Amino acid sequence: MPVIPAPQSGTVWTALVKNGEAHVTDPLAVKVVIYIHEPKGGPERARPTINGTPIRGGGGPYEIVAQPGYNVAPITIKTRAGNNDVVIVEEF
Repeated sequence: MPVIPAPQSGTVWTALVKNGEAHVTDPLAVKVVIYIHEPKGGPERARPTINGTPIRGGGGPYEIVAQPGYNVAPITIKTRAGNNDVVIVEEF
């Protein structure tokens, strides 16, 4: 029988600070906050993405909160340029 890991507790911070980085949030998180600090301008193709959608820096934070008794579906965050600066906060 497979061992099911115990859920994390507290808060997990992840930073993505350069080109080509990616992070998928934990499906056990009950709240996810994404801060996109840079770039605030520039071409859309160079902006970081949240689930494939390019996001401009400085417009957040982007906060996803699960309904009571549920978890936040996994979210994929990717960087696409050297000036991308993203912080992801997952709460359990």
